[in-house]
Amino acid sequence: MQTVFKTIELLYAKKPIEVDRIGNLEIKLGNNQISNQSVVKSSIKIIIEDEILKLNLDAKFEIIATCGRCLEEKTINESSYKYFKVNLSSENDYEIILSQENIDILPFLSEIILDKMDENYICQKNCKGLCATCGINLNSNNCNHLEKNLKESPFSSLSKLDL
Repeated sequence: MQTVFKTIELLYAKKPIEVDRIGNLEIKLGNNQISNQSVVKSSIKIIIEDEILKLNLDAKFEIIATCGRCLEEKTINESSYKYFKVNLSSENDYEIILSQENIDILPFLSEIILDKMDENYICQKNCKGLCATCGINLNSNNCNHLEKNLKESPFSSLSKLDL
């Protein structure tokens, strides 16, 4: 995905430059990801005025989320919008300086996508997860094996605590 803009063009623009971009982007966070085959659509409005980068960024994307309990995958359609205002004459979080030839907005795009990702995605509130013994998904199947005797566990004495 093309995310680079020439600094000189942004400095001398009379009005914000508006472009739409479509491309691929790979991002992973916890049990979430955007694969490099997924399409990310973004609408960008950008200008530099008085050494301030002003950026309106709107993005639409698909997150592939894997449940942290049952390992089922779900595709979630998301969209996100954010307005950024960055002072280029001083140090900033995006490490962008006015003297650079180009300004890459990829860190901004990544930020708004990461904000939508749940680091520990759970598919449903009452997800039962996987059986610790056989690994079967307890949301769709039941196990028929005997449960492990708690007295066999070295931690069995903890069950006697009144918490």
